Amino acid sequence: MHVLDRSRLTSMVPRQWPWGVLVLVLAGVAFAAGCGDDNSPTSPSATSTASTPAKAPPTMTVTLDPATPLATQPVKVNVTAKRGDVNMTGKLSLNFGNNDVVDAGDMSGTKSVEYTYKTPGEYNLSAQVTESDGTQTRETIRAKVDNAPRSTGTGGDDINASEVRWFADCNISGWPIEERVLDVSIGGNEICVDYSGRGSKRTFDIGIPVDATLWVFAQFNGVWYGATWDHVRPGTFCKAENARSLGSEQIMRAPMDASWVPRSGDQVGFMVSGGFVRRECRPETVWRTNIKLITWP
Repeated sequence: MHVLDRSRLTSMVPRQWPWGVLVLVLAGVAFAAGCGDDNSPTSPSATSTASTPAKAPPTMTVTLDPATPLATQPVKVNVTAKRGDVNMTGKLSLNFGNNDVVDAGDMSGTKSVEYTYKTPGEYNLSAQVTESDGTQTRETIRAKVDNAPRSTGTGGDDINASEVRWFADCNISGWPIEERVLDVSIGGNEICVDYSGRGSKRTFDIGIPVDATLWVFAQFNGVWYGATWDHVRPGTFCKAENARSLGSEQIMRAPMDASWVPRSGDQVGFMVSGGFVRRECRPETVWRTNIKLITWP
């Protein structure tokens, strides 16, 4: 607070002013001096706005079970996402690095999705969570997919025939492998299964003479299924069938029914046998070829 020097102030006032006027002048100066020296802090504005708390940083992990999956066999993709200690909620999408992108739906903290790679290789697998406010969090791992091991049975089956679920009324996995599948060609509306010994086996009659029975094998949820799909006449090895007609018109038994349509890259097996009437266990000539796996074109 300022201390006023009265003698100084009076020297500044004309001597002819009356004392009453002088007192009023002094009072005004004192008031002005007091106001100008007020160092008290100003009160904060009543209209200040509270700031929005910042989000905790995200953490996200992606793992595979098994860690090194096999082509044509299912793998479980496990995704975990958090913000601090709180589960992250949002929409999960998965990009498997092979042009397959899957919308996996809602997740809260963790989610597992099953997927099957058709071919071996290394893929950049990305998981992305989109939260309700549009924030996106992504994690990418390198998925290494190995070749599925082939269990070689007697004569060189490409799959283990004893573990196949056979759709016929008898299991012929124990029949002797006397011949070999030489080639499988698929194109247009024709499937050809060429085999050794063609034309040299005894024919049997199902109303028409036939040389052999054709079989096809496909994998569902890690299990191989085998079914007959047609006969071949003496000396022939091609049939007018395609990917869609195999299940819908020939086999017609779940899971190898109309819902099963082999896609490009699928592993499918073929075999030829003798002496077998489709959907009956009636051996006429007991022999078979090996089971040969091919990649559907």
